[in-house]
Amino acid sequence: MYQTMAAAGGPVFLLVLLGYVLAWRNIMDLSAQRALNRLAMWVLMPGSLMYLLSHERLAEIFDPALWGAFYGAIAIVAVVAVAVLRLAFRCSLPETAVLMMASTFSNLVLLGFPIVEGAYGRPGLTILLIVVSIHAAVLVTLTVLMAEWGLSGGGGWKALRKTLSGVVRNPVLIGIAAGVALSLTGLRLPAVLDQALERMQGAVTPLSLLLVGSGLYGVKLRGDLRVSLFLAGAKTLLLPLLVFLLGRFVFGLPPFTVTVCTVIACMPTGANTTLMAGTYRLGENRVASSILIGTAISLLVAPVLIAVLA
Repeated sequence: MYQTMAAAGGPVFLLVLLGYVLAWRNIMDLSAQRALNRLAMWVLMPGSLMYLLSHERLAEIFDPALWGAFYGAIAIVAVVAVAVLRLAFRCSLPETAVLMMASTFSNLVLLGFPIVEGAYGRPGLTILLIVVSIHAAVLVTLTVLMAEWGLSGGGGWKALRKTLSGVVRNPVLIGIAAGVALSLTGLRLPAVLDQALERMQGAVTPLSLLLVGSGLYGVKLRGDLRVSLFLAGAKTLLLPLLVFLLGRFVFGLPPFTVTVCTVIACMPTGANTTLMAGTYRLGENRVASSILIGTAISLLVAPVLIAVLA
């Protein structure tokens, strides 16, 4: 078990730690982080996802039960989060919407992708791709609708249209959509372009982990830590537990699928939640602290889950 944990978590820890050290030594300063993050999110990750999806037979491997288990668990956590945030912490509805996203939205791109690829290879990535294909579209849209519903005044729907327009133009979602279209139509890219996209995939994993580590440097816990601890616990502990239970006992998914989905679910909150909090200027400190806490929990829990569920 310990050898499995070391094999699964060791490279991840080392690359995240290296990213932290590079930021600490100012080799990867804030401007470099922003440039590399744009490179990853605008070029490497969309290209990699497009390549992987275009080479999968999605019509044959797609299983609605997988979405049912994963997003059914998300729905339960969302309901629990809304109830706790509204009743126990007395949050407004718009802030509750943003904080609910922090309890359900997973970092499937920068952290989930390299961990799943390292632990499970191409079969694991296939499951991740099915999950991620609607992940941002569903949760960002739900969050925006809840937030706008809770805001007063006539300018809310203008912000709604602007935010949804930004979601549609998201380069990662564009890469996913292009890959799905190629897979479903059976079309193939020219060989030169296809090989270029394949090489992008090799750069995604190390760069993503370095960015996660460098992003942790200088982040401080602030705000109401009770809320942040609740959000981090719901995201990295409750959500994977529910995914496992629904996948195993309700939807009857194959053991390998349940395992990968459980590991995916324990990823910390994704960066899009920070963007959402900044857009509405709601819960920014709480979200930032929950991401920091959740990342620490996830980097400890994920290798354990990979070993236990192996």
